[in-house]
Amino acid sequence: MWAFAITVFLWSFYNVGTRSIQGDNAIIGMGLFVGGLAQFMAGMWEFPRGNVFGSAFFTLYGAFWISYAASLLVLGVNSFDSEGPVQRDAIGLLLIIWFIVTCFFFMGVVTRNISFALLTFFWGLSYLLLACSYWSSRGKQNLRDAGGAFGFVTAVIALYIGLSELHDSEYNLFRMPTGTIRRTQA
Repeated sequence: MWAFAITVFLWSFYNVGTRSIQGDNAIIGMGLFVGGLAQFMAGMWEFPRGNVFGSAFFTLYGAFWISYAASLLVLGVNSFDSEGPVQRDAIGLLLIIWFIVTCFFFMGVVTRNISFALLTFFWGLSYLLLACSYWSSRGKQNLRDAGGAFGFVTAVIALYIGLSELHDSEYNLFRMPTGTIRRTQA
């Protein structure tokens, strides 16, 4: 979960233009190896444990980061303002597809786990706003800032979930609440 969180944090800093960041150089490496490869491998490790949701979540979002970083390389995008219409449309389409995937993940967790429901909700909003920023002719930086802000919220939730899972599995000293909703049998 932390690979996802720190990659989203970095991407959010980029999206809001922190400290005059204009290029995607840092997110390409992080997206390929931390958010991509490490997370993809975590997804593969979750499947033998019987965690189908975790396997699908980590594998798909690991693949997202790899595909996003590869798309930036292939499209030759090096800053938000230097993208041409073809690059903006391509990245916007990529993000809208991932918004749809995230909506499906949201529907899968909304009645089971509050923290994952919040994570997928804010992550979906981030995708949607960022996709709109690529397609907008006016207010694109405002949309991008909002998408980045929701990315920060997503990253904080992901860090909390990761810390909760670490404490629960390794230390067993105390359980951090994640809002797990137990299903009752009728």
